[in-house]
Amino acid sequence: MKRVRQAGRMLSEPGVRRQSTLVAVLVVAGGLVAGTLLLLTLLHSALNEGLRETATEHVSSVAQAVAARGPAELTEDATAHLVGASTVVQVVDSGGGLVYSTATTGQVLSGVRPEPGHWVHEGATTGVLPPDGPYVVATGVSYAGADYVVLGVSSQAAQRHALGATARALGISTPLLVLLAGLATWWLTGRALRPVEEIRREVARIEYGRLTDRVPVPRTHDEVAALATTMNDMLARLEAAQATSRRFVSDAGHELRSPLATLAAAIELAERGDDNRAERTELNELMDREVTRMRRLVDDLLVLAKAEDRGLQFAHDDVDLDDVVETEARRLRAQSRHAVRAHIEPVRVTGDADRLTQVVRNLCDNAERAARSTLELSVRADRAPDGRPEAVLTVADDGAGIAPADRERVFGRFVRLDDARARSAGGSGLGLAIVEQIVSAHGGSVCVIDGPLAGACFEVRLPAQPVEAQETAVIR
Repeated sequence: MKRVRQAGRMLSEPGVRRQSTLVAVLVVAGGLVAGTLLLLTLLHSALNEGLRETATEHVSSVAQAVAARGPAELTEDATAHLVGASTVVQVVDSGGGLVYSTATTGQVLSGVRPEPGHWVHEGATTGVLPPDGPYVVATGVSYAGADYVVLGVSSQAAQRHALGATARALGISTPLLVLLAGLATWWLTGRALRPVEEIRREVARIEYGRLTDRVPVPRTHDEVAALATTMNDMLARLEAAQATSRRFVSDAGHELRSPLATLAAAIELAERGDDNRAERTELNELMDREVTRMRRLVDDLLVLAKAEDRGLQFAHDDVDLDDVVETEARRLRAQSRHAVRAHIEPVRVTGDADRLTQVVRNLCDNAERAARSTLELSVRADRAPDGRPEAVLTVADDGAGIAPADRERVFGRFVRLDDARARSAGGSGLGLAIVEQIVSAHGGSVCVIDGPLAGACFEVRLPAQPVEAQETAVIR
């Protein structure tokens, strides 16, 4: 219980919330930073492209006018659309003298001098922010044998301002968005873990004697609700296991009480020192029977305990099931007061010969106690619905039979359908439970069916090996 409380305190600490919030903050921050850099890069590229196109268009229009009519024809009317524009257009002669300018400046703004027909672009970058210097577009033209250079000089201050404003806005909004994402994740994670904490507190409160309690199931129909349902299913299984364990201990103690009482009485008689040889022989036989009965009961209990603990361990040998049944039929004929019939076909399975012999013997002993006059054993080859070969073993008797309502309960531990039957004659009530465990461990199944003798009929189905040729069925 202390460990459960410690685990509860660990769960109640916001470790999961911290981790979830940290991951959310890192993911959102990383995404926003990457998105900011990408946005600024694309914006700079778009502004650069716009500046380039505008400057090139202005320079191209002036260059066409110079090439057609000469620089002397450039009038304010012809270049009125350029006045006040972000690009200053100048015409420079071959000697570097300023011939024309759209701005009131008395100096040439760039020393770029391309040859006629060539274009030069200078000053643009592909970084996040543009440089401080101007952007220059220049082309060379010729008119009347003279060469001229048309320059377009643009300031990049507007682009820097736009990019700077965008970067500042993103720099302010990004931390706010990261903080908002962290707070939202913290709140949502806490809300999602609240039902888990309720489940933990309820489980910590449930003790061994209160397995009837159940944890609350949220109405969200999500993973937490599935966890609560699974916990309730586990508690139901623990409750059933607890009831089975208590019943098992009670029944085992009741079964052992009778032979122990008999042995105690026999020891008391032996201590009296009676030298009557006949009585001493009878006493020894009684003690031997009771010791054998106790040994058989303990062995059966150990088999069932192993089956519950880690499963029955058995060999994987080739076993001729027909030989096992034939041997058991001969034993019954030698010891039983009833008629014993056997219908046997050759069939081979993979398993533990001793365990399978125990299955056949337990079924036969059960039939021997229930029969009125006749027992019938049968083994044959068959096929499962999916086509796999199977071995089918049946043990039938002409007794009172088993009601349909009891055909599953009969495989429980210490179950006797005839409560009036003496324990010494009726067995311990563990034989059929052991049969079910052994058959299940071999990958088979056992059930009660309607038999040919109007009494009980137990049918065992086991995976069989393929047989190339089956011998003709014989009545033995």
